[in-house]
Amino acid sequence: MSAGKLCLIIMISIISGQLNIQAQNQGTISLTKKYRAWISLYDAPKEAKGFLLKAHHNSVTLAIPREKNVSDVTYDELSFDVEDIISISLRKRSNVGKGFGIGFACGVGVAMIAGLVSGDDESGWVRFTGPQKGLMMSPPIGLLGGIIGAAIGSAKIRIPINGNKDTYRSRKSELDRYSIRK
Repeated sequence: MSAGKLCLIIMISIISGQLNIQAQNQGTISLTKKYRAWISLYDAPKEAKGFLLKAHHNSVTLAIPREKNVSDVTYDELSFDVEDIISISLRKRSNVGKGFGIGFACGVGVAMIAGLVSGDDESGWVRFTGPQKGLMMSPPIGLLGGIIGAAIGSAKIRIPINGNKDTYRSRKSELDRYSIRK
């Protein structure tokens, strides 16, 4: 048997084993690529935080993780009536880090291009070449780009409900798009 066929058999058995394990864990959810939700309530001083599990006809259910910083977690379900909800804010998980990374990479790219375009210094006691200028400008401009990217990535999608069932029903299809269970 060739090494390629053996690797394929091993990969298929690992994948089928993972699917079987996921089917057995009914009380856990995978939180990769899920939306974190904050629900503002009329009768609560703080927002309820969790992951948007399901948008029902007259209520919203959040999954409140029992553990932090893991991808597959056990959770508690907490439901809220539409009349009690002021607004629902959503943000995709890990958007801040991704925004920082993209902003940092763009900042470094801009710094390198600016250094190359400025060219070499002609005269002076200290002279730098274009690539050296780009390398010197990369960390501060990359950091600035990362901060801007993180700020953009931290933006939340805010859906105002104001306890109105008609407003909730008109925005329910949008909430269904962000919920874990459809």
